[in-house]
Amino acid sequence: MPPAYLERNRHDLSAFLRQRRAQLAPEQFGLSPGAHRRTQGLRREEVAALAGVGLTWYTWFEQGRDIKVSAAFLDNVARALLLNPSERSYLYFLAGQPLATRLPGEGAFQPAPSLMRLMDGLELRPAYLKNLLWDVLYWNRAASFVFGDFDDIPPEDRNIAWLTFTDSRLRRTMADWEADAQRLVARIRADYVRSAGDARFRSLIDRLTETSADFRAMWEAQSVLESGAGVRLVNVERTGRVSFDYIICKIGEAEQLKLVIYAAQPDSPEGAAFLQHCASWMQQGASN
Repeated sequence: MPPAYLERNRHDLSAFLRQRRAQLAPEQFGLSPGAHRRTQGLRREEVAALAGVGLTWYTWFEQGRDIKVSAAFLDNVARALLLNPSERSYLYFLAGQPLATRLPGEGAFQPAPSLMRLMDGLELRPAYLKNLLWDVLYWNRAASFVFGDFDDIPPEDRNIAWLTFTDSRLRRTMADWEADAQRLVARIRADYVRSAGDARFRSLIDRLTETSADFRAMWEAQSVLESGAGVRLVNVERTGRVSFDYIICKIGEAEQLKLVIYAAQPDSPEGAAFLQHCASWMQQGASN
């Protein structure tokens, strides 16, 4: 009997392909929608024809059967379903042909002192460093002002994904929790694929799935996202709701660490108030 995670991969493969097929309109490919079409999106035979593969083989593949497919087959299916690069990597991963290499040992996740000094020098720009598993490795004082002191959290729970789906201060900072959480889950999936399904990552997903119904539902949505910048609304305890620009920087050649930096928009009243309150709080801490 195959390991449980391989069974889950087959289930996810079937769900992922069905969802992506349902999201495509026949008109996108010059196909007639048809007055009596009962299938939402494309039919299996249409995907098979667009991919140039046999219908029976594609049907078995979508059903998650234990069959072996080539890289050419996967590329053709990815092209037919208009998958983006992250989704294509996910397809390869679920098909048992991951494009990524496995995670290194824990020692590779230790931040360099120069990087910690750089983060401390950001002053009023909250910043934290996480690994591919979403564990928080280091944070500056501005991040403590906004998100709370990660030192107060047990090391085994000091994880952005875990804290997002538990009753934590970090969760309460999310002004639009549902939208933020959905994007986070899609990014977690992209990193899970990059880790080639590392056992430590599977353990995190299992823990979240067992603990949080919200995570379980969002994980089943099969979304994959890898983005590096945006805008977030954050509830700051001493200031109120603040709009932050943020950027995610990949660190090192292996890109196993990610530095997340937030910058309040100073032209807004809320941004100006945040900078004032954060500076005052940091000055009080320095004088104690």
